[in-house]
Amino acid sequence: MNTIDGAPQLAFVDEYGDSRLATEDQSASTYFIITAVIVDGKNIETVRNEADRIRARHFQTGEMKSSSVAGNDQRRVKILNDLAKLDIHFYALAVDKREIRKDGGLAYKTSFLKFIHGALYNTLYRRYSDLAVVADQYGRPQFMADFIRYVEENSIPDLFRNSKFDFLPSDKEPLLQVADFFAGSLGRVFDPKKSTQQAKIFLEILEPKTLRIEEWPPKPRSIKPDILDKADSPHDSTIRNYCLNQAALFLEEHSSSKIEATQYQVEVLKHLLYVFRFVNSRKYVATWELKDALAELGLPSVDTHFLRSNVIAKLRDRGVILASSPQGYKLPIGVTDIRDFVEHGERIVMPMLNRIQSAREHILQMTKKEVDILNGDKYEKLRELLGNEGTRRKTE
Repeated sequence: MNTIDGAPQLAFVDEYGDSRLATEDQSASTYFIITAVIVDGKNIETVRNEADRIRARHFQTGEMKSSSVAGNDQRRVKILNDLAKLDIHFYALAVDKREIRKDGGLAYKTSFLKFIHGALYNTLYRRYSDLAVVADQYGRPQFMADFIRYVEENSIPDLFRNSKFDFLPSDKEPLLQVADFFAGSLGRVFDPKKSTQQAKIFLEILEPKTLRIEEWPPKPRSIKPDILDKADSPHDSTIRNYCLNQAALFLEEHSSSKIEATQYQVEVLKHLLYVFRFVNSRKYVATWELKDALAELGLPSVDTHFLRSNVIAKLRDRGVILASSPQGYKLPIGVTDIRDFVEHGERIVMPMLNRIQSAREHILQMTKKEVDILNGDKYEKLRELLGNEGTRRKTE
């Protein structure tokens, strides 16, 4: 039994790539990817044993390492299909090192690792109380001791001081090997030096187990090829890029917010971006799916009214354009999605406006135009929409 066993939630963290920013060097990875495999504490022994059986099936006596499979995509697909049967989920952060300044603080290995891992751990510890995180060992003992102290001081909230962080050797923990294999498989998706035509298949296999895949820095213009093949209008790319940029700007400004409603807005927008980029760019995400995604991230449950009025509506108020239909919400792919949004709004707004207009006309008739229920400055916009006839009180 590991020292981290017994926690309500456990996260096993491993990575793909290296910290070197000289990505023009063929020996350096273009991306640095860390994955956290999340396991419910009460299932840990069962899941660990099942993971070890998968390791033995595909690797015999050796470790389950993504690097051992390398470019054998057929073998990788078989292993991923087996791992997708485990009762786990995972979160991934994919860092494009080309976007990091080479003359900045992140050029140093220790600073780079602390910053990137810290971004992951901040997310995990905010979402799961009493979480035990274990990462694959690397570096010298003193480095790991310093790193543990850094995480405890900077990532674990004061309210969650029962949470733990530690290093373990991957050969002693099958679930660290699962995290390694997921990270390496995502390397085959993101890293142009390792990319494969099977990337879409990898993502499809992993999708049911994926809590979130995020890119850092945010890359709203990085579009899946299937979008570009199905343009409905010559203006689609302009609309799409604007909507994605608005989403990225919102996340950049508000991701660190301590306001509860804003945190929900951030997580919903991140989930819509994830679905758009890695699942299906044309998929509408139903309200119940958004609530399930929030719950899987450890956020307190909210009702549908809160989601619509305090999350979706507020995102739109802050300049984020979201398409909607009876099927749910999505980031717009182009003109068609915007029209879906307008048609959906018309089905809701026009009947209400017609009811208001009908009531207005009846009251005006009954009172010989003495009472206009839309009189007053507060209803100026409504009067413009419905027409100004009868807006002035009858005077002698």
